[in-house]
Amino acid sequence: MSLEPTLLSMPGVVKDQLFQYLSYIDIARLHKTCKDLRDYINVSRPDARFHIIDISQYNGSVYLNLITKNKKDSVELEYKKSEQGCSILSSVGFRNVNFRNINGLEFMAAFCRDLEMVLRHQKSILKEVEVCQYSEKIYICETI
Repeated sequence: MSLEPTLLSMPGVVKDQLFQYLSYIDIARLHKTCKDLRDYINVSRPDARFHIIDISQYNGSVYLNLITKNKKDSVELEYKKSEQGCSILSSVGFRNVNFRNINGLEFMAAFCRDLEMVLRHQKSILKEVEVCQYSEKIYICETI
């Protein structure tokens, strides 16, 4: 009687091939599942495959749009200042809207943390990076 192979028991080459078929969001979800997968993803850093990164800053909020070639796996994140920290509104492919509050974390710190993770996994060449500032308070270019 043989045991079914698991993702963790597969060789690295096979995992790398499988990760080519996953979107960035799928990889981020796998990153949360267990320590061994998290370690593998941190070391191998599969490509996020975004084509355009669009950042817009307003008073008390920042929008981060991560656009893929086929648009259906694009990610839109909105970071807003809240009373006890920040709130993050996210949608993937213009569906699956998710909202969460994070107490004790400033919205610009949350934005920078997520942008850093995306850029760490971005191996392919970006077609465009757009940064727009519609606020006089925080200079996003200095923060980035």
